[in-house]
Amino acid sequence: MLKNKRQYLVQISGVITVFLIWEIAAIIIAQNFPMATKLLPTIEYTFRVSLPSMASYWGAITGRYGEASSYLEAFYVLIYHSGRTLLRVLGGSAIGIGLGIFIGLAIGWNKKLYDFINIPIQVIRVIPLLSLITLFLLWFGGREIGIYLYIIYAIFVMIVTNTIEAVKNVPRAYNEFALTLGASKSQVFSMVVLPAIVPELAGGIRVAMGLSWAIVLASEYLAADQGLGRILILSEKFFNPGRMIIITLLFMFYSLILDRLIKKIISKYTRWKP
Repeated sequence: MLKNKRQYLVQISGVITVFLIWEIAAIIIAQNFPMATKLLPTIEYTFRVSLPSMASYWGAITGRYGEASSYLEAFYVLIYHSGRTLLRVLGGSAIGIGLGIFIGLAIGWNKKLYDFINIPIQVIRVIPLLSLITLFLLWFGGREIGIYLYIIYAIFVMIVTNTIEAVKNVPRAYNEFALTLGASKSQVFSMVVLPAIVPELAGGIRVAMGLSWAIVLASEYLAADQGLGRILILSEKFFNPGRMIIITLLFMFYSLILDRLIKKIISKYTRWKP
């Protein structure tokens, strides 16, 4: 118990240190530059001025445009756009993971299918994801389907590669022992291969879900009209680093919560692992 308390204190100290560095850097900049809030605002300015000013985005939801500064409306704005972004993350990632595991298992288990499709998979795997944004924008014009397809594609590429490698890494002795004991090929696959790849596959899913927030941010650059990425784009356009910092903190918070949730689920289903 004492060890856990010390661990929490160290973790909290690390967070406090980051905020102290932010505040000190902002104060130093403020003493040397007249437009310091356009470079790095202080913590106080960010949450006192930049946060409530996000209420101005409420017009994109209600149709009422104009300057606004309200913590309540700013909260509604962040909740609404967070919901749209979270829906894209979870929906696109779920489909991408499902497709990646299904096709990866098929490729990893069937030698002929592996020989047929392995090279195309390796080719698309090395294509930089950011280089495809303009293509998706050209093909789909910023429509919601384009955003989802971009997320699905990115997650699929990561998971299918991870699944293929996980199947290949199953020791050959496991399969041979099962066959010696009279198991059929399908039984070896379902009772030996699948359980054996779960820990490695779970790690790949956790990494993919961690990157999914960066992927959804990139996808919302596809002329999305709603979502946290859209607010970030507008904040950059109007040179408002305070709002950009708030959105960045939200992305960090959501990513951490989702990672902890996935970690608990993985721990539950891999508790048999030594």
